[in-house]
Amino acid sequence: MSLAGNSRARGGALGERRYLAWFIVLAVALVCASIRINLLDVPLERDEGEYAYAAQLLLGGIPPYEHMHTMKLPGVFGAYALIMLSFGQSTEAIHLGLTLLNSLTAVLVFLLAGRFLEPLPSALSSSFFSVLSLNSAFLGLSANAEHFSVFFIVAGAILLLKSLEAGKGLFYFLCGLCFGFAFLMKQHAVFFMALPAVYLSAALLRDRTRPLRRNLSRTGLFVFGAGLPFGLTCLVFWLWGVFDEFLFWTFSYASRYVSLMSISGGLSNLGFAFSLMKVSALPLLAVAAAGALIPPPGKDSRAAFLFFWSFLVVSIISILPGFYFRSHYFILVLPAAALFFGAAVARVKGLLDGYSLRGAGLAVTCVLLLLLGYPLYKERTMLFFSTPGEISRALYGANPFPESVEIARHIKENSGPDDRIAVLGSEPQIYFLSNRLSSTGYIYMYPLVEGHEYATMMEMKLRRDIAESKPLFLVYVNIPVSWGVSYEGMQNITDWFSRFDLSDYSLEGVIEIKRGGPRYYWSRSRNVDYSVTDFQGPAVFVLKRVS
Repeated sequence: MSLAGNSRARGGALGERRYLAWFIVLAVALVCASIRINLLDVPLERDEGEYAYAAQLLLGGIPPYEHMHTMKLPGVFGAYALIMLSFGQSTEAIHLGLTLLNSLTAVLVFLLAGRFLEPLPSALSSSFFSVLSLNSAFLGLSANAEHFSVFFIVAGAILLLKSLEAGKGLFYFLCGLCFGFAFLMKQHAVFFMALPAVYLSAALLRDRTRPLRRNLSRTGLFVFGAGLPFGLTCLVFWLWGVFDEFLFWTFSYASRYVSLMSISGGLSNLGFAFSLMKVSALPLLAVAAAGALIPPPGKDSRAAFLFFWSFLVVSIISILPGFYFRSHYFILVLPAAALFFGAAVARVKGLLDGYSLRGAGLAVTCVLLLLLGYPLYKERTMLFFSTPGEISRALYGANPFPESVEIARHIKENSGPDDRIAVLGSEPQIYFLSNRLSSTGYIYMYPLVEGHEYATMMEMKLRRDIAESKPLFLVYVNIPVSWGVSYEGMQNITDWFSRFDLSDYSLEGVIEIKRGGPRYYWSRSRNVDYSVTDFQGPAVFVLKRVS
């Protein structure tokens, strides 16, 4: 056979592998998307409720931070608002938006891995991300801010490599813009800025052949792009007249929040997070860990290994602030882990190719696809055979997320659009689901019980807000986790609640959270004559103003 014939054969084989790789990426993403679509009505958890309520305010022309107090940056609020504009203001719409975003991120992971790896290992990197970003170990069914941040991080990493390759100013700007949006989605993503900063600086130092002015202009374009999203956000909130509130909650209070956890408490949190991972996610993570030990094959092996490790280091650093190590934080690490998973696959495939075993690559791909199915198999009961309420209870315990749907429905049916409500507990999803404004900016109770210098001031402001606005409905959540306290500390919360002036309120309903399912007692269905102290277990009390 001629050299031209050999070249055509190799090109044809590569083309076939690319088609197969795209098929695997899209097929796995479609399977995971179909699972998500079947679970669109899983009740919102409190972070989702917070983002949804903030988006609802934005769509109504009401600025956050003044009307709701949160330390989260507003990028995710804007993302939720775009989802609601596209699909409506509902739980299903939010989870549909997450499904589309997650599928796009999986494609981006494939493209990023493809910068260093062959098509099939890159496809399995993408599949790794699709499967584990759905996993309960990372609370993957919830539309947390990490999903939105990761989308921009991976896109920014692709543009970083494109910038170094093409040297065009537009790519530098777009790279910075992506990392700027990633930060706007979640503060933790600021650490990912180190990745382009180091790589671009090194590239500019090596590029001595080009004028210094041109190199500085590229750097300036990246910095401008990175700062633009946050700069425009500051301008918007300044024009809205809430810049001081925005700055206090997202920086002053947030800095206090991340300093509250002790190192021993952080290690306990980390151990708990790892205990959740070991059941279904461990086999895939073990393969990724193996990939982190040996450089992948190929002529750019060292460059790939260095990039993968740089990506992993900044990913790990991004989950450290505060030492809280909440399960969904680890979504920020999944793209880097996916690259190492692909590297391990590439190394095994390279070894087998060295023995000239016919069909070895396809056999390895099939085995790994079965391995990728293991997490879905382990969680089959939750993913395929459980009701939305059962899934919420399995993931979040006694948190009143399923009950919030019924509470919000009752409030919405028995109030007008201009009536205000207050939730004494950290359940902002009730505001969103009922489509009623809060009578206070404190949609979370955690800041009131934390050990910082603002707590007393915040409690006084909450009491004043409720006394002045006289909300039509007052919801008291008698559940420790909704206050961030232990069961023993809940007695202090009960005593605190008893000091409210409730002379204008009657008990409208009680929702007991039982192991066998919630029990609802509404005043219209039976006489309600209970007090908070009558219920020892988790319960939610709904009070209505009578005068």
